[in-house]
Amino acid sequence: MSETEIPFKSRMSYAHRYFEFLAKSEGEHWIEKLAQVESAETFGIPEVLTLLLPDHYVELGIPDPRGPRSFAGTTIYSQCRSKEIWGYSCPFKGVKVHVDHLFPQSRGGLTHHTNAMHLCGFHNTSKFTDIHLIPWEKMPENNEWIVIVLNRMLEGAQRLTKEKLYLPIKQLSNLN
Repeated sequence: MSETEIPFKSRMSYAHRYFEFLAKSEGEHWIEKLAQVESAETFGIPEVLTLLLPDHYVELGIPDPRGPRSFAGTTIYSQCRSKEIWGYSCPFKGVKVHVDHLFPQSRGGLTHHTNAMHLCGFHNTSKFTDIHLIPWEKMPENNEWIVIVLNRMLEGAQRLTKEKLYLPIKQLSNLN
């Protein structure tokens, strides 16, 4: 695959897996979902990310771990990274670059440098919260923020169950 070639087919597949598992596990307790993710050989990061939905924080009795809604501002000299999402360099010059969540905060994305994406205002608003556009292929290497949130959720779940629960390590590096 060339540098500018975006694996859109794969991205659609990963987003589809995310939504499929989300629909299949709707209404289940977070701990049940964790057990399914951990035990399924074919599950990976798309399924793990369904565990981060903000609705689960209340269920687990933990404070919202996502942090502030926005990142600290950037300067006009930052480069828009539209190429990573759409496959072409940003044509806008001299516009302010926004730092936003790569995986949307509304779906549990943490305000953390490994979940940050620099985009000009035009590309940032075009991206919105469409998880189909996320560079899923970079998730295995940029999952530090996922581990942080999952650890907080595991602590809450362990208080509820009084059992030792573990990170789904294999799934955190697996896109299949």
